[in-house]
Amino acid sequence: MRKRRYKSTLTRNYAIAAFGMLGIIILSIVFMFFRLSFYINGVDKDNLLPKLSARDIFAEDFSKMNTKDLEREGGWVEVLDDQYKVIFTKGKKNDSVTQYDRNELINSLLKDDKTKGATYNSVYAFRGKDGRDYLCIVKFSSLSGQVNEALKPHINLNFNRKDPVDRLIINALAESALLLLFMTILFFILFSKITSKTVTKPLTYIREGLDKMTKGDLNTRIHFDAHYEFTEIKDSFNYMAERLQTSEREREEAEKSKKRMIMDISHDLKTPITSITGYSKALCEGMALDEESRKKYLSYIYDKSIRMTRLIDDLFRFSKMEDSEFKLNKQPSDIVEFLREVIALNYGEIEVKEIELDINLPQEEIIYSFDKVELDRALTNIITNMVKYNPKGTEAFIELVEEEGIKIRIGDKGVGMSKDLKATVFDAFVRGESARKTDGGTGLGLAIAKKIVELHGGKIHLETEEGKGSNFTIELPI
Repeated sequence: MRKRRYKSTLTRNYAIAAFGMLGIIILSIVFMFFRLSFYINGVDKDNLLPKLSARDIFAEDFSKMNTKDLEREGGWVEVLDDQYKVIFTKGKKNDSVTQYDRNELINSLLKDDKTKGATYNSVYAFRGKDGRDYLCIVKFSSLSGQVNEALKPHINLNFNRKDPVDRLIINALAESALLLLFMTILFFILFSKITSKTVTKPLTYIREGLDKMTKGDLNTRIHFDAHYEFTEIKDSFNYMAERLQTSEREREEAEKSKKRMIMDISHDLKTPITSITGYSKALCEGMALDEESRKKYLSYIYDKSIRMTRLIDDLFRFSKMEDSEFKLNKQPSDIVEFLREVIALNYGEIEVKEIELDINLPQEEIIYSFDKVELDRALTNIITNMVKYNPKGTEAFIELVEEEGIKIRIGDKGVGMSKDLKATVFDAFVRGESARKTDGGTGLGLAIAKKIVELHGGKIHLETEEGKGSNFTIELPI
């Protein structure tokens, strides 16, 4: 499954954040209108409009008449007796009329006379406690749009906390603003927490993995499901950990091999040196009384010297091949004829051991580029092992076939090898039990053979079973 890139996820998250904020704003607006409706339904609707008519303003106690809205709009209230004389005024009176004519007063109520000081009148007739008739008149000083605006619900941008409508609007706006702020903070906290997990979670795994790696735990691997970029980091981390673990394992194996090699070299050199020292001392001290004994001691010294020389030569050859600068001297030649020559050179030992050898080689020549000296050494080491560690009369075969490259097979139906020996037979200084019970070889023969084959770009395989024989297959690429 293809992982989503983090860039596309960020784009999606930004879109979610934008739509989320839009939803919060719309919800806050809806809440504001809901609260306004709730407030308005819960209060006296008559109080929502300014008290500007004479009927609304009138109170039996004239001094307690509520002229606050009227005065704010530039008007005032007058009380007239039954003779139309002004007996009480509240508010800032902007004309000098103290006595009204009945007809004039009626005409002013029936039409808006812009030529006179009182531009608008509202009247309320009532009977006083003394049984007399009175009039309550509301007057304005000008008509310049003031009256019409005054009669509208008192809603404008210049809020006055003393105004009931303004108070409702202010309360609704305040609650909506608080709701908007709370929901915005809550939204971004939740949004940030959810979004950050896509980054912090994989980073936490990576940090923990690095901490374990720095403490030497090379078995550390990190596993999580995340975006493409983090998955690449995870895979790179695991690949790096695998390489480090492999390198550490190879280093440990090399250290063990080095220690084992030093111990084996010391052992293999110590044995002949001890023998040489002993026999030399015997000769020096005249312990060999006759000529035959002296020749026998000298023969022991010679044999041990030859073994030491062979061991040192093989060790030098093996170390030289381990050097990255070691190069083969490859020349094109007939590899079939070359293999015949190798068999011929080793045929004396094969005959002495009475090995029943079956040779199967092509009649036609096969030209191949190889190093004759080194490949001869590799084949001779394998043939020598086959002859040395198998009993007399063992059946064996050597064949060369050309199939997907060149394959050289050297096998026998002899003693074979144990599973433990098979696993390490190509390592340096590894020898079987029969080799250890005798003076054996150096334990480097098959290690050198394997190295030579690999330097030719080939592979060497071993199929063996204890008591049933061993088959070596060398594969050389064309």
